[in-house]
Amino acid sequence: MKKRMSWYLALPLAAGLALVLVAVTSWASGPTAHAQSPTPTVTNTPAPTATPNPDCDLSVSKSDSPTTVGEGGEITYTITVTNDGSGNGDCTDLDVVDAIPDDTDCVDATVASSSDIDEGDFDINGCDSSGDVTWSTNTNLDTDDSVVLTMVVELTSGAQEDDTITNEACATSTNDVGGDCDSERTTVGAPTTATPQPTATRAATVQPIPTVIAPPPIPTARPLATIAPPITGTGPDGGSGPLVLGLGLVGVCLLLVSGAAMVKRTR
Repeated sequence: MKKRMSWYLALPLAAGLALVLVAVTSWASGPTAHAQSPTPTVTNTPAPTATPNPDCDLSVSKSDSPTTVGEGGEITYTITVTNDGSGNGDCTDLDVVDAIPDDTDCVDATVASSSDIDEGDFDINGCDSSGDVTWSTNTNLDTDDSVVLTMVVELTSGAQEDDTITNEACATSTNDVGGDCDSERTTVGAPTTATPQPTATRAATVQPIPTVIAPPPIPTARPLATIAPPITGTGPDGGSGPLVLGLGLVGVCLLLVSGAAMVKRTR
């Protein structure tokens, strides 16, 4: 009876263990989690950049000097023409026209400088007339290059004080027919008067300095000859020198007197 009771207890225990093992195994071998697919990256394609217009694009800038001038004075106009195009937009057959203002005469028209075209490639016409001055060339003006032109005019007697002298210059090309223009206004002031030149002052005549003749040199006084004192000495007779001389003179006198007396006596 005790053996039967132990088997009855063993069977439920074995069944419980079996169920636990089945549950654990089922949980461990459940459905495999699938990896989430990455969200596709959206690439924004930049809008295409607009290609700049490669055509010639002329621009004109003008200035005057001085801004105020009187009758008889001169005005210098400086005209700068630039090709603001891009790419290969060279300006071909460039023409620049500047109308000579009223009450002025054209004095000179030149090509001051050019970064692309030689000055000799320009034809300049009209400065000797009262119409337009033109600068023309068949050489291309490259992009970002420029040319500087000058025109000098002189005011005539028709220009009155406080009048305004208006001048306009325009540049065109075969591939920029519209071109560009710029103008400048100059005020007429009081008549220009010539500055009197200072009168040259005659230099004072410099009188020659008289030549000073040096006086003859003062003769140097010669020292008087020193008379040596008579030599004194002792004669053979023991007398002094003056005594001997005196005695000799006395003797001569005696001889002369004696001779004279003898001659007289002989007569």
